[in-house]
Amino acid sequence: MSMNLLDSVSSLLTPDLVGKAASFLGESESSVAKALGGISPAVLQGIISSAGKDGGEGILDMAKQAAGSGILDNLGGLFGGSGNSMMSLGSNLLSGLFGSKTSGLASLISSFAGIKSSSSNSLLSALTPMALGL
Repeated sequence: MSMNLLDSVSSLLTPDLVGKAASFLGESESSVAKALGGISPAVLQGIISSAGKDGGEGILDMAKQAAGSGILDNLGGLFGGSGNSMMSLGSNLLSGLFGSKTSGLASLISSFAGIKSSSSNSLLSALTPMALGL
């Protein structure tokens, strides 16, 4: 049986989670959903690109960090009081994947979805550990 990573990540992005994110960020649900639709393949591409570096050790370490954080057990907590540590982890992982290109990616997502750049950064920081945790 084959596994489609994009479908797996997308299945985590429930309407409830999108609503919590939109409320937390002060953005419309439709804009957040559009942003997440662009972020998912971008993050997965970053993971795939990073897997070829250093024999895959770096990406394996990031995946272990994400999975060990328990993020997949409390997705709704990302956009609330308990989400700060997860967002911080996500920001570090995001930097590990994209390095200096992170701000450019956030800017592209922001323009694409019509959301604030800070919202785009937050969504990237939330989705990165989710994808790596899978």
